[in-house]
Amino acid sequence: MSKVTNMKNKARTLGLAVFLAASVAGCAAQGGGTPPSQAGSLNTAPQGSTVLWHSGVQFVALTPQGDGASPNQQPADLTPAQVRQALAELKVARGSQGATAPVFIDAALQELSPKLAAALSKAGPHQDVTFAVASKGESADTHMLLIHINQPLLTTGRVFYRNGRLNVIFGLVNQPFETEYAKTGRLPPMPPGNRARRVRSGWRVTGGQAVEHPASGRGDWVSVALARTMPAAKTESAAQSSKPAAPQQGAAGGAKSPVQSEYDRIAKRLRVLDKLHRQGLITDQEYRAKRKQILSGL
Repeated sequence: MSKVTNMKNKARTLGLAVFLAASVAGCAAQGGGTPPSQAGSLNTAPQGSTVLWHSGVQFVALTPQGDGASPNQQPADLTPAQVRQALAELKVARGSQGATAPVFIDAALQELSPKLAAALSKAGPHQDVTFAVASKGESADTHMLLIHINQPLLTTGRVFYRNGRLNVIFGLVNQPFETEYAKTGRLPPMPPGNRARRVRSGWRVTGGQAVEHPASGRGDWVSVALARTMPAAKTESAAQSSKPAAPQQGAAGGAKSPVQSEYDRIAKRLRVLDKLHRQGLITDQEYRAKRKQILSGL
């Protein structure tokens, strides 16, 4: 390689590294969604997608599932805290080594969780939420890079909600890509993950007891059980339990009859159960079983 070519390659790599570093540093300060037309953004979302947020090479978008996929249970009413807790469960193991590391660092979780929750609330049953997020760090492939310090690493995937679980199919996990850009002057493919086949190998995503692999032999596809209780509900319940019980009043201002009190208690439990079911926090099977249990006490 000539000296001039080598200098051009290093300039390309440095330019992309600076651009991605600016994206990583600046995206957290933007807060809400950024329009796709933002200056400096690159068109990295899958073809045919509706982009909801875009910053540099990063994006969150609504993307058609693909042929033959079962419908998702969407739109899904999930909180950013639920999504963050699910993503924080995920670890990546590379090669034959037993050591694992988090898939997402804290900054990426803070950036991505609210955007994924908002996207899932807009997604239809035949859409997945695709994403790409960059973070600074080192990876197992740092020896391949021309610049080794604070390299932006890219993670991509597709997300969908089904049966009370958040499914994530990864395309890339903490993948550096400046080397290919330096050689060609073009960004390499950034696949968001594929139901039919795995697009990258050499790593496996794992987690705790809440994490499962829906497809045999697919370390790139995980589903995570979501938290079923919300902190706000716990706080309200705790506050109510700490208050002294007030005398129950009937329609005429007197104490309620035992029959009326039992009716109110069961009606309240059924209303809470219906709300949990509508929000997707319990499955259809759990809803029917719990409703039967409540009504059996009549």
